[in-house]
Amino acid sequence: MTAAPSFSWRELSRAREEVRLRYPRVSSLPVVRRRFPFLASFLRDGGHLLEVGAAERPFDARLKATFPALVHRTLDIDPEGTHDFRSLEEIQETFDCVLAWEVIEHLPMEEIPGWLAGLRRVLAPGGRLIVSTPNVFRPGQYWKDASHRTSLAYAELGALLALSGFEVVSLHRTYHGSWLQYALVRWSPPGLLLPLWDLDFAQSVVAVAQPR
Repeated sequence: MTAAPSFSWRELSRAREEVRLRYPRVSSLPVVRRRFPFLASFLRDGGHLLEVGAAERPFDARLKATFPALVHRTLDIDPEGTHDFRSLEEIQETFDCVLAWEVIEHLPMEEIPGWLAGLRRVLAPGGRLIVSTPNVFRPGQYWKDASHRTSLAYAELGALLALSGFEVVSLHRTYHGSWLQYALVRWSPPGLLLPLWDLDFAQSVVAVAQPR
């Protein structure tokens, strides 16, 4: 088991404030409309990608079509799935990109720093980590899955990354609905009023980070 980095709650609070200086509100985060083009912008043909919590491997077909020479490894703890790894500890290779899409919220808070340290270990120099979590500013989003253990606001996610040895390159929000749905939730009167209550329409928050 990877040892968890040691930092205090005071350090975490200070790191959160640093994130908020850069992104004062959740609405400050730019919106990503489509997940695959966003992921693809960090990949190259012949590169190495590790997908953590890959489940049903939703990106497989498009990855193979777009990057025929990409080395795509997957990790998932579900024994019924077909994956390359069951734990970070067994991985001995490094990757240009590590993707963990809505995995971090399934971990207890005390395990997250050690888990992030494990992701940092398998990143090649200059590699990028893409990690997402449900947007807790969207009403009910976090509570849709009973297996969720830790709710993380965008500033908390950025702070945990910073304290675990990462530089946060950027933070984003994602919305996966149609353009009509997007227009309605973003620019209709109810959508325009959401920030007044510190609420948001986006489904996920995504951080892009690299090892320091």
